[in-house]
Amino acid sequence: MEMVQSPRFERIPRTESLTDAVYEAIKEAILTLRIAPGEKLNVAEIAFELGTSSTPVREALNRLMNEGFVRKVPYRGLFVSEIDPVGVQQLLEVRSILEMEAVSRAAVRFGPQDVEVGARLIRKMLKAHGKGDIHAYIETSLNFHRLFIRRCGNEIMVNLLENLTDRIRQLAFLAVRNREEIPLFIEDYEKMLKALKAHDPEEAKRALREHLGRVGESLYSVLERRGG
Repeated sequence: MEMVQSPRFERIPRTESLTDAVYEAIKEAILTLRIAPGEKLNVAEIAFELGTSSTPVREALNRLMNEGFVRKVPYRGLFVSEIDPVGVQQLLEVRSILEMEAVSRAAVRFGPQDVEVGARLIRKMLKAHGKGDIHAYIETSLNFHRLFIRRCGNEIMVNLLENLTDRIRQLAFLAVRNREEIPLFIEDYEKMLKALKAHDPEEAKRALREHLGRVGESLYSVLERRGG
């Protein structure tokens, strides 16, 4: 089945703050790999695609440079930052520590409504996979993680993981490059949901550990092929 292709940018609605809208559009294109790591950024080209002047594009790129998503190379221009393997390892370690604790805590708080939401998200993942829509699958899978994270009962933990969301999204789009892996990922979510429904913290942690390990293997495989 042919993959669903998307344009790099959405046109900017005139009702939004222009600079913020341009920033969000470029950032979204970077996080979802519509602009690839290492790709050179042409201000005039981006402005044309977005239907804006160059000024808000430059302002947005400066903001993204401060956040580490864009880097400036002297005499060459602006580029999307490469994925740093050391940074990836550190991020995955922190994510694992926080999410393992979150899913364990969520298991004792998960109610019938949470179970229904989780089941609905899994159905959406299956539907997205059936359509070959990797973007929809990834966004829905991240919402499953948010579901149990927000039920952990620790707002600081929730906020810490929310602060990692952009980086995690970018790595998710990098890791899920092969549609053949998605059914295994969905099986992991089904195991997690079953454990959460049964209020079984240890089984929930086991299912999440397997899932994060599987995603990590896929991600490192991609980085090796990219020469990272």
